[in-house]
Formats: sequence, C-alpha cells, structure tokens
Amino acid sequence: MYKSIINKNYTQEGFILKNFSRFLNPERPSEKEIKIAYKISNSKKNKFSKSKRDSANVVLERSRKPKYLDQVSKTHILIDNIDISLINNKYHINFDQDLSILYIKEAEEENYNPPYEQSSYQKSFVFLNNNPIILNKNGSLFNYLDIYYENYWGFERLGDALPLDYKPSFKK
Repeated sequence: MYKSIINKNYTQEGFILKNFSRFLNPERPSEKEIKIAYKISNSKKNKFSKSKRDSANVVLERSRKPKYLDQVSKTHILIDNIDISLINNKYHINFDQDLSILYIKEAEEENYNPPYEQSSYQKSFVFLNNNPIILNKNGSLFNYLDIYYENYWGFERLGDALPLDYKPSFKK
C-alpha cells in the first residue's frame, strides 16, 4: 500500500484512504467510577444503602459500553492532499490523522472474525505513532513501530506479508 502512495496510484491499486479518529465514549463511565461501583456492588448488602448499590449497578451496566468510539470521514483522501517528500533517499509521508483503509480488490479471509459483519473488501485502521512515517525507497516502513494496525491488517500481521520486491517465477 505504501508503495502505491509513493507512486501516486493507490486508488488504481484498489485502496481507499479516509481520515479516522478514535475517542473516549462519553456514555461509558471512567475506570475510577467502575472500580468504585464494583467495590460497592461486591460489598456486604448492609454496608451501603439500596440506592447506593442501585447506582453502582447502573454504572456497571454502562461500563459494558465500548470504551472508544470510532469516526471515519465520509470523504476519501485525495493523493494531492498527502504530503510526500524525499529526504536522504527516504520518503516522508505526512497524514492529518490516523487512517481507515479499504482494500476493495480482495475479500477478507473466511477465518477472519471481524468486530463487524464480514465484507467483500478488507477494512483496516492504521494508527500513526509517528508522523511523518518514513519509508525506504522500495516502499517498506523504515521503522515498523511508527504505526499500529487494527482490524484486517492487524489480523494478517507482518509475517503474512511478502517482501516488496517479491516476483513469483512461473515454471512451465
């Protein structure tokens, strides 16, 4: 994918990039509130009033909500909006936010168990630990700790990836 960004042909290669952000769910109680509610709920019945225990149970019920909410932009990132520069034979790519990436030329594997309904394309989130990300001339990450993958690419893991310069040889 990174090589197709450098070559400015990622849409032709089947990638759709969108800005993505993750934030704390305001409807979920804080960890401190959950811890206090858990202590109240598990204490002896006569130690706290019924209303205090009921309130604690409401907090524990709300703690089942997801800790984070994800927001994906409705618009695609255009290649002209990606800042790419070549410095000391390394590509530096700046993104405004973390990324939601759809790869539409291949379905998710059957044994992948996504946190959403399985689809006919691959859906991944890329979290940027460093911005810009730095790529070698061949499009590989200079430092693999600069990013973190979730969803499909997190499932596939780096070990499933072929080298960027891999070319299969077909014997007749």
